Amino acid sequence: MRGRRCVEFDITTVNLALNDFSAMVKHAAVSTLDGVVQFTGESNGRVVERGVIEVPSLRLTTLCPDATVVKLDIEGEEFKVIPDQLNAMTNVHTWIIEVHPWKTRNPQELLPLLTSRFETHWLNKSAGRFEAYPADADWSTHTTVICQKR
Repeated sequence: MRGRRCVEFDITTVNLALNDFSAMVKHAAVSTLDGVVQFTGESNGRVVERGVIEVPSLRLTTLCPDATVVKLDIEGEEFKVIPDQLNAMTNVHTWIIEVHPWKTRNPQELLPLLTSRFETHWLNKSAGRFEAYPADADWSTHTTVICQKR
C-alpha cells in the first residue's frame, strides 16, 4: 500500500472545484520534515513511526512560507509542528487548529505558545460556540482553537 493515493485529497479537489474555490492542494502530510512519513491506514490517518502508507511530507515553511492564515487538522502532529515552526511563520495572523489531545499530547503544553502571542478562542462544544480560551479548559476531547494576532 506504499504510495497509495489519498481519497481525501481527491474529495478536497472536487469539493473546491464544485464550490468555485481556488486553492493550492498538495498531496502531502504537514510535518516537521521535508521528506517522507509513515501513515496509519485509517480514514483519518495520522503520522506514526511504522505505518501502512508512505506519504510525502512538507514543513509549513516549505509548503506555504508566506501564508497569512493557516488551518491545521493534522491528527496530533500539531503538538510537534507548532512548536517547531511557529516562529518561522511570521506572516500568519490567524491560526485555526484542530487540537487532538491524547496520552502523550497535553494541550496545556501547546497552547501557552499560542496564548502568549494571539487572542485565542476555543470551540466549547457543549455550549455550541467559540469562547475566550479558559486556562482551566477540559481537554479530554479534541476541539478547535482560533488564534488571531493581537
